[in-house]
Amino acid sequence: TNDLGAQTTAITVTDVNDQAPAFTSSDTISVAEGATAVVTLAATDTDTADSGGLTYAIVTDDPGSGTQFSLDGTTLTIAAQNYEAPACGSGSDSLTCTVIVSATDAAGTATQQTITVTITDVNDQTPVFSSSSSVNVAEGTTAVVTLTAVDSDTADSGGLTYAIVTDDPGTGTQFSITGAALSFSSAPNFDSPGCGAGSDSNTCTVIVSATDAASQSVQQTITVTVTDVGVTITASQTCSVTESAANAAAVCTVATSGDDPTLFAITAGNSDSIFSIANDGAITVGDNTNLDYDTTTSYSLTVVASDATSADAETVVVNVGDVNDQAPVFTSATSANVAEGATAV
Repeated sequence: TNDLGAQTTAITVTDVNDQAPAFTSSDTISVAEGATAVVTLAATDTDTADSGGLTYAIVTDDPGSGTQFSLDGTTLTIAAQNYEAPACGSGSDSLTCTVIVSATDAAGTATQQTITVTITDVNDQTPVFSSSSSVNVAEGTTAVVTLTAVDSDTADSGGLTYAIVTDDPGTGTQFSITGAALSFSSAPNFDSPGCGAGSDSNTCTVIVSATDAASQSVQQTITVTVTDVGVTITASQTCSVTESAANAAAVCTVATSGDDPTLFAITAGNSDSIFSIANDGAITVGDNTNLDYDTTTSYSLTVVASDATSADAETVVVNVGDVNDQAPVFTSATSANVAEGATAV
């Protein structure tokens, strides 16, 4: 007989460190300017020998000037960046930073990963006024200046908010603002100033502010000097009067701006001596003797307005209106010859 024996043999398969690490942490990251934390590096390696963890290192830093990235264990950081003055890239002027890192296992097997970091803007810039702080404004006008300020933060690309902080100390409200347009609330009069603590100055001051989306604000003191404007007659004025107008009938009043005139005169165009003008600019019919539409349909009067320091001349047209005051006049013959037997005369 044959005796057969049986034996159970246990075979244990042992691990060999043959797996390369595989990164699981992101390779595309956004970092706000001024911040330093980038990412906590993470990679997997299923080999038993690597259960205690992997070793991480920076292989190639960003080419920007100086050291951009640092690594402490698994914590990757970046030197704080300035969005307005970027330092990454070969020209040290880019907001895109790159770093190559590695994960190495116990067998010395390494895997590299290129990480791209984009620097994002933070609303950290205070507005800076670029519009003038010294303005001259002619009396009789209201527009002062369109306020402008710059703020390079992305969040403020839609514009800034402008406001009046302190009005001029003159009596009443001197300045107003609509959007970015600063103006006088009412047109100033050089001869009757309203600015200053005594409400008697032609030098006006106002403090304005520009505020960004992060409520960062800057103030500007604007000095406005009101300048004198001489007598100016409004151009292209036209008036009308009917040929039947009585003496002293009103025609129109000449409009002016600037200084108030103290004297008016008609120096030309009043060929039939029909019109008179008063020192308030009111034109009237002085003598209607020659006021006749059928003779003259319009007059181009040269009007001069003046005060003690200035004068202006403009043409004012007066159109004469027709009145049905003419009797018919026969133009047909008063004698005619008619042949016998005919009817037409």
